[in-house]
Amino acid sequence: MSGETESNVSGWTTDTALQFVLQRIEDRDRLLDERYETQTKALDAAFVAAEKAVSAALQSAKEAVTKAEAASAERFASVNEFRGQLADQAATLVTRTEIAAKMDGFAEKLSDLSTRVERIETARLTGTQRGVEGRSVATLVLGVIAALAIIASLILAFQGG
Repeated sequence: MSGETESNVSGWTTDTALQFVLQRIEDRDRLLDERYETQTKALDAAFVAAEKAVSAALQSAKEAVTKAEAASAERFASVNEFRGQLADQAATLVTRTEIAAKMDGFAEKLSDLSTRVERIETARLTGTQRGVEGRSVATLVLGVIAALAIIASLILAFQGG
């Protein structure tokens, strides 16, 4: 009996103790429900933000790919144009065999002109000019020198091209 007396004295009975415990459980459940709701809202907001970020990133990636494709297309068009220019150039340039043939012809003409100049100089020095005046010989020598200069410049032009 002394135990019952103390319970009554403190104001606690089994019913009040049970009510207290049940109230505490309800309070805890309400607190947990509030926390759960708050976390659910936060997660939902985070998922929405992540979805927007992924969507924006995908859109940016699509735009970057489109720009890269356009740049590649331009670059390939430029490369194809360059190839066309090289093909045109190869078709219009003189070949090595053609240059060699031209140079051989020029060398032969140069040799002929050199032989003529030597004969004229020899004839002038020996006095067997056969009636050709000194001025005519000088003019002829200058003409031959000019022809030699033209041939040499043509040879250089073909070698440089």
